[in-house]
Amino acid sequence: MNYLEAIKTAIIIFPIIALIFTIPFILHQYHKYGSINKFRVLIIYSFILYLITIYSLVIFPLPNKSEINILNKAIQLQPFNFIKSFLQETSFNLFKPQTYFKIFTEPAFYTVAFNIIMTIPLGMYLRYYFSCSLKKL
Repeated sequence: MNYLEAIKTAIIIFPIIALIFTIPFILHQYHKYGSINKFRVLIIYSFILYLITIYSLVIFPLPNKSEINILNKAIQLQPFNFIKSFLQETSFNLFKPQTYFKIFTEPAFYTVAFNIIMTIPLGMYLRYYFSCSLKKL
């Protein structure tokens, strides 16, 4: 399954899961405040869609069982081990400035960059729900 199919699957599953999770939220909001804030419901819907999409992107494109034995050596359980593998897989050299822009075209860079981009909305949702700022830390 490629990434577009995983996103399509997430969008198809979304209405069912959104109803399961938002009906109790809507009932709680109505019972507590006497009305339903449409903006909060929209935020909940978008958060659920984000979670389902990220789950689909991470879980659904898994390899077949026959490919797992070959890829078993590629699992990284050490923190920041991706830096070591990034330097091994790319032609980046700290002492050669001409290699700096070349890394933007290599697949190892895309993996790291998209993993970081994938977590940015989670930080925004957590900031919204818990009203935490850097000043409080």
